[in-house]
Amino acid sequence: MSGGSFNYLYSKESMWQILDEGSLKDLVEMIEFLKHYKESFLKDISKLLNDYYNDVINAKNMILLNNISIDNIYDLGDEFQDVISFIFRVENKQESLYDIMYEVEWWVSCDHSIDDVKRAFEEYKNKT
Repeated sequence: MSGGSFNYLYSKESMWQILDEGSLKDLVEMIEFLKHYKESFLKDISKLLNDYYNDVINAKNMILLNNISIDNIYDLGDEFQDVISFIFRVENKQESLYDIMYEVEWWVSCDHSIDDVKRAFEEYKNKT
């Protein structure tokens, strides 16, 4: 198998694309896949991605509960500043996870090695 093990989940450019049901399913599959390995860093990545998944769901719920249209989310007034700030944090988290998700995807498809995944995770930890 070459590439696309999780439908190129890493290439989603924003949280809005992750909110697509197919992408959420792919994210859950990646989380579940990593959970079953004995290597502790893979379990750590699974937990990290699970936290990201929860943040995406929480952002979606905040949007729905506040009856906010995503078309004008960044033009909202001060009363929605907490929602906007949270969404920015989720978007930043997604960006910071790009290399990890990329390497996991390509490792699972046998195009990269587990060492590439570990390197991406170590680089992530050093940045955060």
